Amino acid sequence: MSPDVPRTVTSTPPSVVELRQYTVIPGRRDFLAELFLREFLDPQEAVGARIAGPFYDLEKPDRFVWLRAFSDLASRPSVLASFYASPAWKTHRDAVNGVLIDSNNVLLLRPVRDDPDSSPGQEWLGEPGPPSVLLGAIFSFKSAPTQAFFEFFELHVQPALAETLGTRPVGLETESASNNYPNLPVREGDHFFVWLAWHSNRSALEKTAAVLEHGGLPPPLQAELDSWLRGPPECLRLVPARRFVLPGASSAPFSGYRS
Repeated sequence: MSPDVPRTVTSTPPSVVELRQYTVIPGRRDFLAELFLREFLDPQEAVGARIAGPFYDLEKPDRFVWLRAFSDLASRPSVLASFYASPAWKTHRDAVNGVLIDSNNVLLLRPVRDDPDSSPGQEWLGEPGPPSVLLGAIFSFKSAPTQAFFEFFELHVQPALAETLGTRPVGLETESASNNYPNLPVREGDHFFVWLAWHSNRSALEKTAAVLEHGGLPPPLQAELDSWLRGPPECLRLVPARRFVLPGASSAPFSGYRS
């Protein structure tokens, strides 16, 4: 499948997601994105992974971000082993590794399941159309969150941010199981909540990010949120990389995660 063709939507929800943030040698991010889109999308999906991205971080020109999902944790080792033994990876791994400074900033996550509005027919992560930008807010907890946090966020925090959102957001939490593919390190020992929210433009995204980064919720909500967290979230401002490296291409580089 050509990388400028929208990818097939499937109805099977993922249960494990990697959020991968790479630091790239300055000036080499376009090279990595072109290689990724051309050589690595189909081979990974052919062995059972599903890919969202890659994305460019709009504030960090050396940051390359993508998500890789699996149907379940048990299948992850075999899927990864198959891809990293594939001709595509063996042929191009030296080129990839040659432009990476760091590839270990990886969170192993699972969708927040107890969501009253979720259904098998709802897109898990799909772009509403250009010129959309994606906010990835990474919340770090003082201790493992309980279901009370996710209910609080769903019922109170998210509605307070709804005015600027483009589509209904997606929530991911730390996968509690150990990394079952140790050849690829992940960040372990901490607890995170990742909130992915499409916005119609950069201005709308910045309004949401400002509230989250600078404690702009109504005081009672902000106090409750702060009580759970180590500090303000890290907010990633993301745009699909193909918009820059493949002129005229579809801006929706997703396999169609659903939940």
